[in-house]
Amino acid sequence: MQKVILLLILSVLFAGSSMAQDWIVYSESFETADDVSNWGVFVGSSGFTEVGHNATAGVGGTGAIEFTDGGFGFLIERAITATAGYHYSLTFDIKTSNWADTRELDVSIIGIDDNSKSVSISDLTDFTTITIGGTASATSGYISIQGDNGGDGANTVWIDNITLSVNKPFILESFYEEEFETADDASNWGAFVGSSGFTSTGQNASAGVGGSGALEFTDGGFGFLIERPITVTQGAEYSLMFDVKTSNWADTRELDVSIIGIEDRAKSVSISNLTDFTTIAIVGTASATSGYIRIQGDNGGDGANTVWIDNISLTSIDMETVIWNGSAWNNGSGPTASDNVMVDAPLTVSGDMSVNNIEVTENGGLTIESGASLAIMESAIGTATVMRNTTGSGGYSIVGSPVFGADLSDLSADYLYGWDGSAWATPAGPMMPGTGYFAGYDAAAPAVSLTGDLVSGDQSVAISTAGDGFNIVANPYTASISIVSFLAANANIDGSVYLWNDGGQNADASDRGGDYVTVNDIGTVGSENLGDGVSGSNVTAANTDIGSMQGFFVHATSDATVDFTPLMQTDIAGANSDDNFYRSVDQSTLKLALSGDFYNEVLFGFRADATIGVDRLFDAPKLVGNENFAFYSMIEDSKFAIQGLPELNSDMQLTLGYDVKEAGVYTLSIKEIEGIPTGFNVIANHNGVSYNLSKGAASLNLTSGSGEIELSLTSATLSTQTVSDFNVYNNAGKLNIVLGSSVKSADIHIFDISGKSMIALNNESFNEGRWIKPVNLQSGEIYILKVQSTNGTLTKKFVY
Repeated sequence: MQKVILLLILSVLFAGSSMAQDWIVYSESFETADDVSNWGVFVGSSGFTEVGHNATAGVGGTGAIEFTDGGFGFLIERAITATAGYHYSLTFDIKTSNWADTRELDVSIIGIDDNSKSVSISDLTDFTTITIGGTASATSGYISIQGDNGGDGANTVWIDNITLSVNKPFILESFYEEEFETADDASNWGAFVGSSGFTSTGQNASAGVGGSGALEFTDGGFGFLIERPITVTQGAEYSLMFDVKTSNWADTRELDVSIIGIEDRAKSVSISNLTDFTTIAIVGTASATSGYIRIQGDNGGDGANTVWIDNISLTSIDMETVIWNGSAWNNGSGPTASDNVMVDAPLTVSGDMSVNNIEVTENGGLTIESGASLAIMESAIGTATVMRNTTGSGGYSIVGSPVFGADLSDLSADYLYGWDGSAWATPAGPMMPGTGYFAGYDAAAPAVSLTGDLVSGDQSVAISTAGDGFNIVANPYTASISIVSFLAANANIDGSVYLWNDGGQNADASDRGGDYVTVNDIGTVGSENLGDGVSGSNVTAANTDIGSMQGFFVHATSDATVDFTPLMQTDIAGANSDDNFYRSVDQSTLKLALSGDFYNEVLFGFRADATIGVDRLFDAPKLVGNENFAFYSMIEDSKFAIQGLPELNSDMQLTLGYDVKEAGVYTLSIKEIEGIPTGFNVIANHNGVSYNLSKGAASLNLTSGSGEIELSLTSATLSTQTVSDFNVYNNAGKLNIVLGSSVKSADIHIFDISGKSMIALNNESFNEGRWIKPVNLQSGEIYILKVQSTNGTLTKKFVY
């Protein structure tokens, strides 16, 4: 017999054709009497039964269907339909009046299941919610309500809010599962209080489905009651499934399998003479956390008889699985983020889709087009093909795999490299999700296609401080991730990511124009206008999202891991588009650009939670990707592409640096400025000449090699002569401060690199622009000087 297999799936945002929800095949709240006529007294009933509608007898005073018995018993049925092979779940609210405690009222599903499922209830003086269910083996049957109150006068039953759902369930949690391939669980089954007869429990290694192991119960001829303790999650909808077979079992005797204790009312299935394995399912809703699976029978003394149980599982399920059947979603509109999803036929995702759990069945197939996204918030089962258009014409991009099972050879790259912190090497073998690789292609418009098992849940990738400490990682998911969330969750790296922006190959086939795009909480800097003779888009990155299959560099501060979590995924429309595979949006406070044959940017951000020193989330070390050219800011002796600073409430002195391979004229300019207080000027000083960048770009003659440019942000109008002459140094244990002109009264403040005040002097005079005094500072340490007068404020970093 083919066993029933249930797997787990999540919810999705997707559009589909409009149709009714497949999983609800019958639902009635009895607000009106329109469904009452479908209920009637069928063959086998007895007594004097009346069926009607009561407009106020339901839950909360709403309508209900009302059954009244004259005192001799009744059997009421309503015809229902189902889908063979699907799970069904019948849920209803029920209440009784004048019902004896010693008598039971049975509510059953008959006909759509080989084995009828029922619940026995008595004396429910207030509404109680009941759930019964199983697996449909036929397409039609009945809901049956049957009772006999023993002639104790008239009694009444009210039913409200009845729903029959039929669907493929989605397993959310496994409480208990055993295939009995070994005997390790047999000892948990035993004869408990209330049992009788001579019951033996053990494991039979070959008596199960297909000759596998099975749990074997043998009765000496007088009957037995076997139980196994179970625990569940209160409030969860559960499904008990198992394969069962009997030997020497009389047709006239029944074997009952029940769920006891985890529900107010026991659920059971009655079976007899199953000479081949049959799959049974019992569905309900747990009102308690612990109970028993019970197997009970009495074969009337007809000699030894045996029961075999195989592949038993007790799971929490979602009966409202959203299913793709190849032409439409079963709920009409497609899944939402709270649904569990089953792809049961080929599906191509061409937009943005979010799911909770997802299963791609053997009948299904999933393709995610380039620029589309599938955010999986919990878990995934099944394979998918993920596509991405990437850089060609000899260009490179950093790529990673969003599936398990893809091989580096699947990239079909003409050039392929990995980085170990010290050297480039050509990798081979499986692609591990979360690891990044440099891939280059000669084709003009290459497309990457990777097929494998979907990645879901938390993912971690080892990183190392070896060499330069830079590691290539990649977004492991089929949706974009938030850079801000990624950086906040990973304290073992500097607070920045580095994306490769390929400039292609120069016309003379010698130098490359590509460089790194740096992103952190402050913003982003990158390269453009590369002038390398290769057409293409070389744009600055956004500091928002990293697309699926996108790789990037991080700088490790310890030998540890970088961690990815599903909550980092974004469901913003278009966040995973091809335009964002190389970012195309920018954000900054003060961004400066240095350009010649090549182009680089430096970004300064001013915020209350930043310091003058190094801040992990705000200061991004410079990752040099172009040996011909680099532009950066300096914090002490280190190079940075982005620098976070305290709020700009007073004048500030900063240092810029550059590396150029070839001497020549380079242009320094303000690329963007936002939020800088009115009246501040951006003044650059290079080789004794000052340039007010607020009034226009500066042309600088740079010699080959490395150099520095002093940058002043000043709120007052200072002459360029004053700015260019401003200097500070230690001479024979005395601090020398030089201005461009005499100042009668100025305040002098000196801070250490952490911002702690070391010296504060007021009303100091600068005779002929000079101030010289001994001070209590450590030789060789870095300090920050601020000189404030009526002419304005000057700030400078210096080594004493």
